[in-house]
Amino acid sequence: MQFFYSLILASSGIAAIVWSKTLANLVYEHTQRRWVEGMFVGSWEIPNSPIGRFFKTIGKWYVRLLIPANIMGFIFVGIVLLLAAYGISFGPIQPEGSQPPSALSDASTSGSVDHCSSIMSREQSDALIDRLDRSTTSFASTTRDLMGETTEGGIQITYTQGGLRQVVEQRLYGETGRSVARIYYTSGKPFALIVQGMKYAVPLSVDNNGKVKSVEERDYFLDEADVVCSWMLNGKPRPIDDNTIESVKSYLAGVL
Repeated sequence: MQFFYSLILASSGIAAIVWSKTLANLVYEHTQRRWVEGMFVGSWEIPNSPIGRFFKTIGKWYVRLLIPANIMGFIFVGIVLLLAAYGISFGPIQPEGSQPPSALSDASTSGSVDHCSSIMSREQSDALIDRLDRSTTSFASTTRDLMGETTEGGIQITYTQGGLRQVVEQRLYGETGRSVARIYYTSGKPFALIVQGMKYAVPLSVDNNGKVKSVEERDYFLDEADVVCSWMLNGKPRPIDDNTIESVKSYLAGVL
């Protein structure tokens, strides 16, 4: 529905700008021309004196400026409608250099983690994660049972190369959903953890098809001490608190 509203506003805005001249002429012909002509031409008898000629000149210029003024008005309305459509779709426009209150609180909260520094930059992490994901088929792998970790159990797949861990994947299954956690390593140390949580439309006890209703992804990036330095929820940066730190520690400690 939100997309539908923004589409209507954007279409109306574009139409107001593109057809501004046509709309301006229509407004003039059907609303303004009648009373303008009555005022400066017919109904008011302005004497043919210097003062009368002065008012008639003003009237002529006024009439000439009506249509351009109408055009500018429709262009302005079109721009307002486009800005409204943008606001509905992407949120309010922030002035350059400013941050929303949530971003400021996120920054102040994350700053409390002793200003830790991730093992590598986000760009480097993303590139290495992509390379490791594409290379798992060429790594040696071992699979272990995680029965007892959740109601439906799970498995851990450890991918190694040259005796060093490259990726550890844990798949956990539950009554109402399942999750896949992948811990990524560089030189034997974890540098990132990505957790995908999938929620079923209905519990398995109601329908065992396991149809997924929603997916949530949490991306954590770690420092040399295995402490989370930054994380994102569905691609958006989030503040770090004690629960975040403990959650990551729990995942790392659960690796077999």
